[in-house]
Amino acid sequence: LYKELGDMDRAIAHYRAALAQAPHPATHANLAALLERAHRLDEAQAAAEAALRLSPGHPEAALVLAKLAKRQGRESEAVRHYQQLIAHLNSNPGKAHGATLARAQGDLAAIYEARGEYDHAMTFFARANQTNCAITPNWQAHEDAFISEVEVLTQAIQGHDLPAAPPPSGQDGDAPIFLVGFPRSGTTLLDQLLNAHGQLQVMEEKPALDQVAALLGDNRADQFHAFQQLPESKRGELRQAYWRAVEQMGPPRDAACRLVDKMPLNLINLWLVQGLFPQARIIHALRDPRDVCLSCFTNLFRLQPGVAGFPTIEHTGRLYGAVMSLWRLYQNRMSLSHQQLRYEDLIQDMEGQARRLLAFLELPWDPAVLDYRRAAQQRYIVTPSYHQVVRPLYKSSMARWKNYPRETAALQPYLATHLENFGYGGGDS
Repeated sequence: LYKELGDMDRAIAHYRAALAQAPHPATHANLAALLERAHRLDEAQAAAEAALRLSPGHPEAALVLAKLAKRQGRESEAVRHYQQLIAHLNSNPGKAHGATLARAQGDLAAIYEARGEYDHAMTFFARANQTNCAITPNWQAHEDAFISEVEVLTQAIQGHDLPAAPPPSGQDGDAPIFLVGFPRSGTTLLDQLLNAHGQLQVMEEKPALDQVAALLGDNRADQFHAFQQLPESKRGELRQAYWRAVEQMGPPRDAACRLVDKMPLNLINLWLVQGLFPQARIIHALRDPRDVCLSCFTNLFRLQPGVAGFPTIEHTGRLYGAVMSLWRLYQNRMSLSHQQLRYEDLIQDMEGQARRLLAFLELPWDPAVLDYRRAAQQRYIVTPSYHQVVRPLYKSSMARWKNYPRETAALQPYLATHLENFGYGGGDS
C-alpha cells in the first residue's frame, strides 16, 4: 500500500520488517524491485540475490538482476539474464509470471534497439504486448470501449454550447495546475522539472479527477451532460470532492506549494477542469505523434476497463487520433489558459523552455529546476520513464520512428491530420 501511495521509505521499511519476521523469497524480490525503481541499485542487488538463495530461479528476482545489469552497462550479462529468464518462463507457461515474462521481453527488445537491431527489437516488443494481452481477459473489448468513450464524448461536446471560461485574472487561488498530454509525450520529464521548483508540488498520476467524474455517471458522455445541468453550489461540492481525493491519493500537501496534477489523459477531462477550475493553468506536453505512438507500443501498460492501453500499433494510433481530435475541439470551443510545450524543444533548450513555462505559471525563476535529476533520485516514479529521467538529457528518442518504417506506415492513417496540425510535417521531418 505504501508503494502504491509513492511512499518509498515506508514501503521499504515495512518490507524489511516483514523479512525480519520471515525471510521469504517473494518479500526479498518485492523489496529488490522497489529498491531498483528507487535507484538504490546496490541494495536492490543484495535483495534479489537473497531471494535467489532462498528460491533459485525466482522469476521476479531474476528480472531485477537483469535490469540492474542493463542499467549498470553490463549489456552482455543483461542479455544472458533476460534470455535465460524468458526461456525458463516459456518452458513453464502460466499466468502467474506472465507480467514478468512481458517485462523481460520488453527489456530485451530495448537492448536490441540500442544495438541498432531494429527488426529483432520489434519482434520482442510485439511479443511483450502479446504476452500482456494473453494475461488480460477481454483486453480487446476494454480497449475498444475506451476509444469509443472518447469518440462519443467528442460528439457530445460538438453538439453542446460550451460557456466560455473567464480570462485568467492572475489570481488562480487554490486551482491546481494540470499537466496533461498523451502518454509518452514528455510528461514525466516535465513533472520532474516542475517538482524541483520550490513553490510547486507534483501529484503523479493519481485519478482524482476521474473519481470526481464518476460521481456524475457511468460513462464520459453522461458525465459531461450531467455536469452541464449542475448549479454552481453543486459544482462547489465537486470541487471539495476533488480536494478530498487529492488528500487521499497524493503525498502530504505542502501548504506553501501549488499543486500540479500530472495525469496525462486528464487531457480527455478538460471539460471538467474548465467547469470546476476555470482559472486553472494547463500545460500540454506535445511530442512527434509517431514517436509518441511507437513509445506507447514499446512500453507495457495495464489493459483493464477505463485505463488506456496500447496492445497493438493500430489500437495505439486509433486512440491517439481520438484523443487529439478531442483536444483540437477543446482548443476551438473553450477558452483554456494553456501552454503547449514540445518535447523536442525541451530537449534542445531546457533552460529556455523552463523559463517560458514558469513565466506562464507566473512563478519566479528557480535554478533547481535544471537540477531536477537530483530530486528525481529521491522519488518513486510510477511511469515507465523512472530509469530515464535520472539520466542526463539524451536525443536518441527523437525521430525514433524512422527506425521502424513498417509500424510508422501502419500509424499514418490515424496521425496524418495531427502531424500537420502540430507542425511535424507528416513526411520525413
